[in-house]
Amino acid sequence: MVAAALGFVPVVAGALFQELIDVIAILNALRALTGAERRPTTLPGWAKRRATLYADHAAMAEAIAEIRRLADALDRLPPADAQARLEALRRFLVEELVPHEIEEDRTVYPELAAALGSDDVTAALHRTHAEIFHLARTLDQLVGDLGPAGPEPADWLDLRRLLYGLDAILRLHWAQEEELYDSLVDEAERELAPAA
Repeated sequence: MVAAALGFVPVVAGALFQELIDVIAILNALRALTGAERRPTTLPGWAKRRATLYADHAAMAEAIAEIRRLADALDRLPPADAQARLEALRRFLVEELVPHEIEEDRTVYPELAAALGSDDVTAALHRTHAEIFHLARTLDQLVGDLGPAGPEPADWLDLRRLLYGLDAILRLHWAQEEELYDSLVDEAERELAPAA
């Protein structure tokens, strides 16, 4: 284009040459759609480990679903019922969920990062863990501060905000985890996995 603009190349030839360059650039970019043949990343023993992690998620699924149900029903529950359900949720978070997530952070994520060659793949999971831990601590404190009669209407807004936030971040986090877990295969599964 510069040569044509300075008069060294006829304008029509310069335009045609530019179109040829554009077509070459587009064809080169289209190579990304086909991609090179890639095999899934393998991790020895991963099939069994993945099954255990999925079983842990399945075992906690009902308690996670209770978070949203409790948030939706909070203003319609008798205070004593709301208090009992909040206490049950608090125990679940402190005794089951948070220890599960800490264990994943400590053992599973380093394993995944090593297999995939970078801890970038687990960075978002670490961040959602931090948010889960923050919301669980805040809910623990808020439920601990409720009077013996249970939550009052003045408590509903803060409780709902925490419950909805916890529900959303847990659903997002587990979807992220499961997508990553499914991207790896065991050595035995590798032979069965189609090339990506």
